[in-house]
Amino acid sequence: MNKLLTTIIVLCTFSLLGFAQEKSYRYMVMGVPQHILNNSVRIEIDLAQKNSRKWLTLAPQLYYAGEDSNNNLSTQDYESLKGAGLELLSRTFLTGKNHGEGIYLSWGGGYRFVSIGIDDYIWKPYTENGLTFYRQQQAKLNINTHGLSGRVTAGYQFSLSDIMYADIFVGFGIKYTLYDRPQGSYHTFNQNSFDYGYTGTLFVGGFRLGVAL
Repeated sequence: MNKLLTTIIVLCTFSLLGFAQEKSYRYMVMGVPQHILNNSVRIEIDLAQKNSRKWLTLAPQLYYAGEDSNNNLSTQDYESLKGAGLELLSRTFLTGKNHGEGIYLSWGGGYRFVSIGIDDYIWKPYTENGLTFYRQQQAKLNINTHGLSGRVTAGYQFSLSDIMYADIFVGFGIKYTLYDRPQGSYHTFNQNSFDYGYTGTLFVGGFRLGVAL
């Protein structure tokens, strides 16, 4: 009986020690600072799945810029910028003893809507002597973009303290953008992968910083 009791105590002790060493979190809230350069704020909420090596990430993103804002990474001028987006990502950790740490693979996609205000010239038709001609006319325009995206990344996530975490990642992605714009406007905002109307492949990389709860 004493041997059985001793065995149970030892097993319980090792179980408690293992649980203490294996930090277990329900979710993480991570910021992605580099998106500020493109006039947006992105927050990623990581939700732990039953399998501690698998997580689900919800990533809402807001875009905003006024007349006095810098265009930063975009190569075309605009007067205003408003929009929002959401990505859904799956993440699987390949290494790491602790919950939510180590090397991982992530993949997923999402949608975003961005409305771009510009002050520019558009082509307007007019009729003269029974013939139709076109001339440029200055106007304030709103160009609405609807974007679909997908990406695959690999990264390394590590703890800075008991609840503070950091994450660095690299990978590649693809974007496809549809336009809803006034007749006579031909702006695409598609000169590089940072533009809001970009369609094509792109490099994905950066870092995240946040807390685990």
